[in-house]
Amino acid sequence: MAKNPIMTYFENSILTIPTARPTHQSRTPCELAGGESCAVASECMAIETPRCIPNASRAKQLELAAAAFRRFEWIDALDPSTIELFLREGKLQFVERDQVITRRGDKFDYLWIVLSGAIEVSIVSPEARKQIASFISHGEFINLVPYLDGGVVAYDAIARTDGLLLAVTRNTAETARATDPGLTRLLIDKLCYRARKVYQLLPDHSLLSLRKRCMMTLLYLADTFGLDTGKGKFIGLKVSQGELADVVGCSRPKLNLEIKELEREGLIEIFYSRIRILDHPRLLALAME
Repeated sequence: MAKNPIMTYFENSILTIPTARPTHQSRTPCELAGGESCAVASECMAIETPRCIPNASRAKQLELAAAAFRRFEWIDALDPSTIELFLREGKLQFVERDQVITRRGDKFDYLWIVLSGAIEVSIVSPEARKQIASFISHGEFINLVPYLDGGVVAYDAIARTDGLLLAVTRNTAETARATDPGLTRLLIDKLCYRARKVYQLLPDHSLLSLRKRCMMTLLYLADTFGLDTGKGKFIGLKVSQGELADVVGCSRPKLNLEIKELEREGLIEIFYSRIRILDHPRLLALAME
C-alpha cells in the first residue's frame, strides 16, 4: 500500500522555515545583527520563505507546513493521525508584518497554529493606551480560549514579522480531539501556562520596580527570540522603545532612562531598535534579587 503523501512530507521534508528560536550557533554574517555573526540562514526569522506560500503548489505548501511542525517541542505529544488531519484539512495563511490577525471582540471558528514569525498580543484601551501582553512565536496557538469556550476574542493579535499560520476549523480540531487525547492535554497545558503567566504578571506590575520590570521583559524576549552570538544573546525580534514601554507598562521617556542605565552598566547593547544582552547571567541575577 502506498504511503500517504502528507505523512511522507512530514517524515522526509528537509525544507526550512523561519523560526523564532534558532538551535544552531552563529556562523554567517547577518544585517539584523549589525553586520556581525547571527544564526545560520536556514534558522533566521528574516528569511523570506513564507512569501512563496500564496503562489506555491498545494504539495509545496504541505511540505513547508510539515517542516514547521517537525520543529515544535510538543510534536511527540500528538498522534501522527492528528498532524495528518491538520495538514490535510487546515488552511495555510501567510501574514505580513503589521497585519491584523484578530481584533478584540471578534468571533472566529478557527484555531490558528503559528508555524513561523512573531505575533503581538495586545489590548488598546478606550483612551488609546496600549498594553502589550506578550509576543508569541512558532508552536503557539491563537484564538485558544474562544475556541474552547465559544466566546469572543479578548485581545488583538498582530503580526510583528512576516510569518505563516495554519488555520484549523473547530470541526477539524474536535474530530482530532475525539480520537487523540494528547491534543486535549496539549491545549490544557497551553491554557494553564497562559493562566500562570497572567498570575505572575499581575504582582510583577504592581510590586516590582520599573527597573526590574525592564529586566524581566528583556529576559522574556531573549528566551523567546534569543539568538546566541559571539557577543551575548541577540534578541531577533525588532522592538522599539515605545513598544517595550507598552510591554513594561510605563511611558517611553521612563523606559528610555532605564534602558540607558542598563546599557551603561554593560548589561545590554542597543542599536537600530535591536537589543543584545551582553551579560545574561548577571542580568538574570539582578532581576531575581
